[in-house]
Amino acid sequence: MCNLVDDPAQLDKIHDINAAQFSAAQPEQCTDTPMKFETLLRIGFLALLAVIFVMANMPGNDAPSVFSYDKLNHMLAFFVLSVGATIAWPRANPLVAVALLSIYGGAIELSQWVMNLGRQADWRDLAANSVAIALGMIAGYTFNVIRRRIGRRRKT
Repeated sequence: MCNLVDDPAQLDKIHDINAAQFSAAQPEQCTDTPMKFETLLRIGFLALLAVIFVMANMPGNDAPSVFSYDKLNHMLAFFVLSVGATIAWPRANPLVAVALLSIYGGAIELSQWVMNLGRQADWRDLAANSVAIALGMIAGYTFNVIRRRIGRRRKT
C-alpha cells in the first residue's frame, strides 16, 4: 500500500532520512564522484576504434557506407576518430596522436591486404586518412580551446 504525503515539510524530512540511510548503506568506494565525462569519452573512443576496424574488414562490399565515394567514408571515419582523440585526451601531444592514428590507419590497410576478404589495401586510403586526421586534429583542438574559455567564464 502506498501512503501519499501532502505536507512538503514532511516530504523533506522523509527524503533526508532516506538519503541518510542510503548513504550509510553504501561502501566507501561507492561514495566517490561519478565517472568523469572525459573517461566516458575515452571509452567511447576505444569502442569506435574497434567498430571502425571491424567495419573496414567486412567482406567485399558488406561494410555500411555513408558516401558512395570510398575516400569520403575514410575521411569521415578518421575525422571523427581524430576529433574524438583530441577531445578525450586534451593534454596529449598532438604529434603522438597523429602518429598513432596514422599507424592505426596503416594497420587497417595491412589487415585488408593480408586477409582475403574481397578488400584491398590502397595508398589513397592512407592519404585520405591523413588529410582527415589533420583536419580532425584542428577541429578537436579548436573545440578544446572554446571549451576551456567557456569553462573560465563560468568560474568567474
